Amino acid sequence: MPLDYHSDTLSDPVFSDASVPARKPRNTRPPSRFWTDEELASRLGKSPTWLRQNRRYLESQGMPRRDELFGYDSVAIEHWLDVRAGLREPPLEDETQKALELIRAGKP
Repeated sequence: MPLDYHSDTLSDPVFSDASVPARKPRNTRPPSRFWTDEELASRLGKSPTWLRQNRRYLESQGMPRRDELFGYDSVAIEHWLDVRAGLREPPLEDETQKALELIRAGKP
């Protein structure tokens, strides 16, 4: 097999050094909690155009709204998807939450 000394990679296994671990790129930033329209559409398995056309309907079904500064909160979106799939209980209404807190505190 002739070698191309001008290419960026050598395909000949004789020249590969598997004993040297690959260096991980240095990424000091944590993954973003917030998603862009494109990232949310991808998570939903839809196109950004579909998301734009159906955003109001999705919000009427409980999907968290887009934060003007940051975008979509991925944690809130994942929670909403879990509730829709029946994997989590929906959040309690404020009055129900207050009543539960009073019961737990031992107050009637």
